[in-house]
Amino acid sequence: MDPNTEAIIRMAWARTLAVPDDSFSGAAERLDVPSDDATQVLAVLLGDQCVLSAPTWAIDEAASYSDEALVSTQGLLRLTRDHAPSRVRSCRLMYADEYVEDPALESAIVTDDPAALDDLLRRCAPDDVGQTDLRSRSHLFVLLEDETDRPLAAAAYDDEGGMLADLSVIEAIDARGSGVGALVGAIATNDALDEGLIPQLMIDRDVSTESADALGYVELGQLARVQVR
Repeated sequence: MDPNTEAIIRMAWARTLAVPDDSFSGAAERLDVPSDDATQVLAVLLGDQCVLSAPTWAIDEAASYSDEALVSTQGLLRLTRDHAPSRVRSCRLMYADEYVEDPALESAIVTDDPAALDDLLRRCAPDDVGQTDLRSRSHLFVLLEDETDRPLAAAAYDDEGGMLADLSVIEAIDARGSGVGALVGAIATNDALDEGLIPQLMIDRDVSTESADALGYVELGQLARVQVR
């Protein structure tokens, strides 16, 4: 991946976490961002640098945790066990900076019709629907079957600070294994690059990265977060 792309990714995450722009530029001690009003514990590891954004009690407790533990589901649940942890997620941060070349892109039929998305989501795994939250994204691509116009898969992204395109992909259960997820992911990836954004995929750590790898995405970091009370 181009070094300039990596520098923009580091800057984008620094701004998201409200820390200095160069916070992810080199290996250093963990950077803590405390907030007594926070209802989330969020750990982001890019390269060798970790930033922890969390309530003060969580930051104090995390002093004895390694960076690797903080970006794991088990570590975060252990850290927050006395604060009603919920909606925990641990994922890989993957990025692309080159266009996907695939002859199938030329004949793909896509729509941004919310009704088509609703039709698709009814045929997707509930966990996938909750994780991707495609209805809230600003750029939507629903892939339709050639002959029937039946929705097969969808991808969507949001513009994150004019630098990143936070992208999610979902497939109908009955279309898994057919390559439609990778195809609509390629469409959204190329669109994000056209918009001058760096596409970002968050892939759960227990999920294969095969499709993301095929699209040219590269893992540059990890993220873990959990809601607390």
